Amino acid sequence: MMTRDIVFRKVPELNDITHAEMREKCADTLLEALRLGGWSSFEMLEETPYLENGKPGPGRIEFIREVAALAADEYDELIEWIDEMAPCDRDTILAAALLSDIGVYVTKGPRPPENADLYNKTEWAGYLAQKNGLPGKVVYILLTLDPVMAPEGSKAVLVNELRFVRSSYFTLLSALIS
Repeated sequence: MMTRDIVFRKVPELNDITHAEMREKCADTLLEALRLGGWSSFEMLEETPYLENGKPGPGRIEFIREVAALAADEYDELIEWIDEMAPCDRDTILAAALLSDIGVYVTKGPRPPENADLYNKTEWAGYLAQKNGLPGKVVYILLTLDPVMAPEGSKAVLVNELRFVRSSYFTLLSALIS
Protein backbone atom coordinates (compact mmCIF):
# COMPACT_ATOMS: atom_id res chain seq x y z
CA MET A 1 0.00 0.00 0.00
CA MET A 2 1.26 3.45 -0.84
CA THR A 3 1.27 6.05 1.90
CA ARG A 4 2.43 9.62 2.29
CA ASP A 5 5.50 8.35 4.20
CA ILE A 6 6.49 6.20 1.23
CA VAL A 7 6.02 9.16 -1.11
CA PHE A 8 8.37 11.26 1.01
CA ARG A 9 10.94 8.44 1.14
CA LYS A 10 10.83 7.80 -2.61
CA VAL A 11 10.74 11.48 -3.60
CA PRO A 12 12.95 13.16 -0.97
CA GLU A 13 13.01 16.40 -2.98
CA LEU A 14 9.53 17.05 -1.61
CA ASN A 15 11.29 17.90 1.65
CA ASP A 16 13.09 20.76 -0.14
CA ILE A 17 9.76 22.58 -0.38
CA THR A 18 9.96 24.92 2.60
CA HIS A 19 6.24 25.73 2.79
CA ALA A 20 4.87 22.86 4.89
CA GLU A 21 1.30 23.00 3.58
CA MET A 22 2.46 23.06 -0.05
CA ARG A 23 4.81 20.13 0.65
CA GLU A 24 1.97 18.04 2.12
CA LYS A 25 -0.42 18.92 -0.71
CA CYS A 26 2.21 17.93 -3.29
CA ALA A 27 2.61 14.54 -1.63
CA ASP A 28 -1.16 14.07 -1.52
CA THR A 29 -1.49 15.06 -5.19
CA LEU A 30 1.23 12.63 -6.25
CA LEU A 31 -0.35 9.87 -4.16
CA GLU A 32 -3.79 10.49 -5.68
CA ALA A 33 -2.38 10.37 -9.24
CA LEU A 34 -0.72 7.03 -8.47
CA ARG A 35 -3.90 5.59 -6.99
CA LEU A 36 -6.02 6.82 -9.90
CA GLY A 37 -3.64 5.24 -12.41
CA GLY A 38 -3.75 1.92 -10.62
CA TRP A 39 -0.13 1.80 -9.44
CA SER A 40 0.02 -0.73 -6.61
CA SER A 41 3.54 0.13 -5.47
CA PHE A 42 6.13 2.81 -5.88
CA GLU A 43 8.63 0.22 -7.07
CA MET A 44 6.35 -0.54 -10.00
CA LEU A 45 6.47 3.11 -11.05
CA GLU A 46 10.22 3.38 -10.45
CA GLU A 47 10.82 0.40 -12.71
CA THR A 48 8.63 1.75 -15.52
CA PRO A 49 10.94 3.45 -18.01
CA TYR A 50 10.23 7.07 -18.77
CA LEU A 51 10.49 6.42 -22.50
CA GLU A 52 8.13 3.88 -23.96
CA ASN A 53 10.31 3.23 -27.02
CA GLY A 54 12.58 0.67 -25.37
CA LYS A 55 15.57 3.04 -25.15
CA PRO A 56 17.42 2.82 -21.83
CA GLY A 57 16.81 5.72 -19.51
CA PRO A 58 15.52 6.70 -16.11
CA GLY A 59 12.33 5.42 -14.54
CA ARG A 60 9.35 7.73 -14.22
CA ILE A 61 10.13 8.82 -10.66
CA GLU A 62 13.83 9.30 -11.36
CA PHE A 63 12.92 11.56 -14.29
CA ILE A 64 10.81 13.98 -12.22
CA ARG A 65 13.45 14.00 -9.51
CA GLU A 66 16.02 15.00 -12.14
CA VAL A 67 13.70 17.69 -13.51
CA ALA A 68 13.27 19.12 -10.01
CA ALA A 69 17.01 19.01 -9.30
CA LEU A 70 17.89 20.76 -12.56
CA ALA A 71 15.18 23.42 -12.10
CA ALA A 72 16.30 24.08 -8.50
CA ASP A 73 19.95 24.32 -9.58
CA GLU A 74 19.08 26.79 -12.33
CA TYR A 75 16.99 28.83 -9.90
CA ASP A 76 19.79 28.87 -7.30
CA GLU A 77 22.26 30.01 -9.96
CA LEU A 78 20.07 32.78 -11.38
CA ILE A 79 17.90 33.94 -8.48
CA GLU A 80 19.57 37.29 -7.88
CA TRP A 81 19.31 38.23 -11.54
CA ILE A 82 15.76 36.89 -11.95
CA ASP A 83 14.45 38.54 -8.77
CA GLU A 84 15.60 41.94 -10.06
CA MET A 85 13.08 41.62 -12.90
CA ALA A 86 10.24 39.74 -11.22
CA PRO A 87 9.88 37.73 -8.02
CA CYS A 88 10.28 34.00 -8.42
CA ASP A 89 9.38 31.28 -5.91
CA ARG A 90 11.58 28.20 -5.46
CA ASP A 91 8.84 26.19 -3.72
CA THR A 92 6.52 26.74 -6.71
CA ILE A 93 9.27 25.55 -9.05
CA LEU A 94 9.92 22.40 -7.02
CA ALA A 95 6.22 21.59 -6.62
CA ALA A 96 5.50 21.96 -10.33
CA ALA A 97 8.61 20.03 -11.35
CA LEU A 98 7.85 17.14 -9.00
CA LEU A 99 4.26 16.98 -10.24
CA SER A 100 5.09 17.55 -13.90
CA ASP A 101 4.23 13.99 -14.95
CA ILE A 102 1.31 13.13 -12.67
CA GLY A 103 -1.09 13.25 -15.61
CA VAL A 104 0.93 10.49 -17.27
CA TYR A 105 0.73 8.44 -14.07
CA VAL A 106 -3.06 8.54 -14.42
CA THR A 107 -3.45 8.02 -18.18
CA LYS A 108 -0.62 5.49 -18.65
CA GLY A 109 -1.00 3.65 -15.38
CA PRO A 110 -1.58 -0.09 -15.19
CA ARG A 111 -5.29 0.44 -14.45
CA PRO A 112 -6.29 3.96 -15.47
CA PRO A 113 -9.77 5.13 -14.58
CA GLU A 114 -12.52 4.60 -17.10
CA ASN A 115 -12.43 7.34 -19.75
CA ALA A 116 -9.01 8.56 -18.52
CA ASP A 117 -8.11 9.34 -22.11
CA LEU A 118 -10.83 12.00 -22.36
CA TYR A 119 -8.33 14.39 -20.76
CA ASN A 120 -4.70 14.91 -21.70
CA LYS A 121 -1.85 14.69 -19.22
CA THR A 122 -1.74 18.43 -18.54
CA GLU A 123 -5.47 18.56 -17.81
CA TRP A 124 -5.16 15.67 -15.36
CA ALA A 125 -2.18 17.36 -13.70
CA GLY A 126 -3.94 20.70 -13.34
CA TYR A 127 -7.14 19.08 -12.12
CA LEU A 128 -5.39 17.00 -9.45
CA ALA A 129 -3.25 19.91 -8.27
CA GLN A 130 -6.29 22.17 -7.96
CA LYS A 131 -8.37 19.44 -6.30
CA ASN A 132 -5.67 18.97 -3.67
CA GLY A 133 -5.49 22.69 -2.91
CA LEU A 134 -2.18 23.64 -4.49
CA PRO A 135 -1.69 27.33 -5.33
CA GLY A 136 -3.02 28.63 -8.63
CA LYS A 137 0.47 29.25 -9.96
CA VAL A 138 1.40 25.57 -9.55
CA VAL A 139 -1.84 24.56 -11.28
CA TYR A 140 -1.15 27.02 -14.10
CA ILE A 141 2.40 25.72 -14.61
CA LEU A 142 1.16 22.15 -14.81
CA LEU A 143 -1.52 23.14 -17.33
CA THR A 144 0.93 25.05 -19.52
CA LEU A 145 4.11 22.99 -19.14
CA ASP A 146 3.61 21.27 -22.47
CA PRO A 147 3.00 24.03 -25.03
CA VAL A 148 1.25 21.58 -27.37
CA MET A 149 -1.31 20.53 -24.76
CA ALA A 150 -1.66 23.85 -22.92
CA PRO A 151 -5.17 25.32 -23.09
CA GLU A 152 -3.72 28.64 -24.33
CA GLY A 153 -1.23 26.91 -26.63
CA SER A 154 1.65 29.17 -27.53
CA LYS A 155 -0.16 32.16 -25.98
CA ALA A 156 0.39 30.93 -22.42
CA VAL A 157 1.90 33.52 -20.11
CA LEU A 158 5.42 32.39 -19.33
CA VAL A 159 5.76 33.16 -15.64
CA ASN A 160 9.32 32.81 -14.38
CA GLU A 161 8.63 29.59 -12.49
CA LEU A 162 7.18 28.02 -15.66
CA ARG A 163 10.34 28.93 -17.57
CA PHE A 164 12.50 27.04 -15.05
CA VAL A 165 10.29 23.95 -15.02
CA ARG A 166 9.69 23.87 -18.78
CA SER A 167 13.38 24.40 -19.55
CA SER A 168 14.45 21.61 -17.19
CA TYR A 169 11.74 19.20 -18.33
CA PHE A 170 12.41 19.58 -22.03
CA THR A 171 16.20 19.72 -21.64
CA LEU A 172 16.15 16.33 -19.91
CA LEU A 173 13.58 14.91 -22.30
CA SER A 174 15.64 16.04 -25.28
CA ALA A 175 18.74 14.39 -23.83
CA LEU A 176 16.82 11.13 -23.46
CA ILE A 177 15.44 10.98 -26.98
CA SER A 178 18.56 12.09 -28.82
